[in-house]
Amino acid sequence: MKIATLALLALPLAAQEPLSLREAARLAVEKHPSVEAAAAAVRAVHQFVTFAVATPFQHAAAAALRAPDEYYARLRADYLARRDRLCDGLADVGFAVRRPEGTYFALADIRPLGYDEDETFCRTLVERVGVAAIPASAFVAERRVRHLVRFAFCKDDATLDEGLRRLRRLKG
Repeated sequence: MKIATLALLALPLAAQEPLSLREAARLAVEKHPSVEAAAAAVRAVHQFVTFAVATPFQHAAAAALRAPDEYYARLRADYLARRDRLCDGLADVGFAVRRPEGTYFALADIRPLGYDEDETFCRTLVERVGVAAIPASAFVAERRVRHLVRFAFCKDDATLDEGLRRLRRLKG
């Protein structure tokens, strides 16, 4: 289990009782035998979440921590399949795509399609084929990167397939 996930143990549980750092550490060690990793996780998150986490998120985090490892294995497999579905489809359309390793956004280079300005491309994309992408320049200081756009694959298969079908119109 990742340290970030372990860090959620600092949140109150469903009983709405605050979880002490001692109890969080005990639970973290149960999930992850490395005391150092568990303690680091609790320390890292304590300063950020013990004072400003909304109750619904606390309940969600508690439920997530109780989920079996198989749930997370299936979740990971599902997202990898969606990632591959989108990235393969974008490559088929002609984009140069780098497969992401830790997000559900794929960055695609628009230059192979004859474009070099991300904002114009994104506006054109919506108007021409009805698919939205985000210009990567929105996330880069001084908008130095202008040839990349961001697509999300946190969608169901039908939505991804429809988006790729529409994007194929760019080929011809």
